[in-house]
Amino acid sequence: MGIIRISDSQGNVLEQTYFGADVQSFGYDSTADIRLDEYQNDGYILDLEIADARVQLEKVINKHTIGSGGPLGLGGYGGKEELFLQAWRLKGASKEETPDGFSMPVTVHLEEEYRGPGIIFHDMEKVTRDVPMTIRWEAGKVRLYQCTPPAYTPATPSPATPPPAETPAPTLNRDALASLETFFSGYISVASTFFLSLIA
Repeated sequence: MGIIRISDSQGNVLEQTYFGADVQSFGYDSTADIRLDEYQNDGYILDLEIADARVQLEKVINKHTIGSGGPLGLGGYGGKEELFLQAWRLKGASKEETPDGFSMPVTVHLEEEYRGPGIIFHDMEKVTRDVPMTIRWEAGKVRLYQCTPPAYTPATPSPATPPPAETPAPTLNRDALASLETFFSGYISVASTFFLSLIA
C-alpha cells in the first residue's frame, strides 16, 4: 500500500490518502482493475497505481468540505459550503474564490513501502515518485488529469419553470348573495324568538 499527497507551495500537506492493491483490506475503496501480479508493493510505482491513486485522491478532496459565513461563520443558515482545497491554498496566496473551470498545474507525491532484499530479514524500504498533473475545479468538484485536460464547458442550467398562472378569486353573484342572506336571516329570526321566549 502506498500514499499519495498534494501539498501547497510551502510543502504543507493539504490532502492525502492511500492507494494500492491492499487498500480494500484497510477499508478504502479501490476502483482500479487490479492484477496482483502487476500491482504490488515491490518498489515500482506503475502507471496503473498512479491512475488508481489519482482516483482515490479525487474522492478525498471532493469529500473534504468547509463551511463559511452564516451566524457562526461555519456555514449554514445563509452561509456556504465549499471544498477545502482551493487554488489559493495551493498557491499559498491570500484567500480568493476559485472560479468554475479554473485549472493549474500541480505535482502530486507518491510513496510506496516495500520489503528490501534479504534472505531471512527484510528491511522496509521506500520508493517515491513525483507526478505532474493538472487540477481543475468543475461545478464545485475537483478533477485531476494526468494528461492535457479537455476544454471545459460548464453545465448549462436548466431553464427556470414559469410560475403557475394565478387563478382569479371566486366572486359571488347576486343570486348567491340573496341565498346567503335568506339562509342567515332565518337563523337570526329563530334565535331571536328563542331568546325572547327565555326571558318572558
